[in-house]
Amino acid sequence: MKRKSSFFLIVFTLVFFFQFKSYSQLSGPYTIGLGGNYPTINSAVNDLMTNGVSGPVTFNIKSGTYDEQVFIDSIPGASLTRNIVFQSEALSPDSVVWKSTILNRNYIIYIRNADFLTIRKLTIRDYDISNPPGQTTLLLSGNSKKISVLDNIFLYDKEFTFPVIGDSAFSTDVLVIEGNTFSGYIKYSPNNALRFNANSGFIRISDNVFSNLGNTISISDVDSILIEKNLFATLYPYIDAGIAIKATVATVSLKSPKTGFKL
Repeated sequence: MKRKSSFFLIVFTLVFFFQFKSYSQLSGPYTIGLGGNYPTINSAVNDLMTNGVSGPVTFNIKSGTYDEQVFIDSIPGASLTRNIVFQSEALSPDSVVWKSTILNRNYIIYIRNADFLTIRKLTIRDYDISNPPGQTTLLLSGNSKKISVLDNIFLYDKEFTFPVIGDSAFSTDVLVIEGNTFSGYIKYSPNNALRFNANSGFIRISDNVFSNLGNTISISDVDSILIEKNLFATLYPYIDAGIAIKATVATVSLKSPKTGFKL
């Protein structure tokens, strides 16, 4: 009888431990990739959305190529002091290539209603031949407090591919797009590298490089925007506009009005 009671106590303890562990809020650094805390980006995101955070969280993605389509929705507990970062473990965008060969949805990363989220030092690429034209590499939607897209490389070589788009339902207090490289393939001309409309917050686009592109930035109906210190190179001669701003209160710094100019 004593042996039987000890057995049930051990089983109860193990069940309680694993149940508690699986539903504990996240805090601190985690590793994504072979041998890490999470084998895939999706598994980390699912845990993040299910359990939420109790402190700042950083997901370090191991070097390699990740073929995943990821949807990030509201994150319980996220705040200014409990922010979430997805970044390459090597802190180099060349070390991680994030793509998707899934054809049934038109994005690689879809962020909706997520607060205080940063994507940094990754290569996000739409280049698989099986993908149809028109894929969005980073799609933003819903209401967000702050989204930061920092020091990434966006590569795409399909016609009508859109690297970063905020849809008509997207609204954020602060959106920062800084230090990124947006590079197309010389054969094709994507409509816009960045496109945002119906956004009630502040957008800062600074220190980015845009090359081998058609139109680059299209902004409409935004309360406030700052565009500065960006480099535009190898733009197509038949583009409608390098930068189009409509119905927007904007602060603009123009350095030079030709190819290779900074704004």
